[in-house]
Amino acid sequence: MSLNRTLDRLTRAIKREAARNPGFADKLDTILSAHTSRRAEGEDGEIETDAPEAPPVVAPPQVVAPDLNPVAIVSAQGADMLAAALSGDVYTSDALRALANEHNLDPAGELADADKETIIAHIVAAAVRRVERDRKLFDY
Repeated sequence: MSLNRTLDRLTRAIKREAARNPGFADKLDTILSAHTSRRAEGEDGEIETDAPEAPPVVAPPQVVAPDLNPVAIVSAQGADMLAAALSGDVYTSDALRALANEHNLDPAGELADADKETIIAHIVAAAVRRVERDRKLFDY
């Protein structure tokens, strides 16, 4: 159930109970009148608050993962070929992390602070494990 529906149902239940039970209505009125809101409605109908305005949220730039499949490369050409394809200045550490996330090769999030060589070694090892698992799975 959505949040809006839940809140609507809750509000209707409170209204019904307040209409049915004068004691509840009195307690509700006492509680709500004792609550001082930090919000005040301005002349233009806008709600003004005493709270400072929050700074705008800026999303970090998205890093695009390289367009290659590490498991397919290991399966067809071997782990050394994958390591060679990932090394060099072609891919940044962030791009390699994005590749690992895209292919779910780092489910534990171990690569967050790793250097480039560690990321490459992790991707190669995870791809090798996945190829070995798939060969066992489809060996019949």
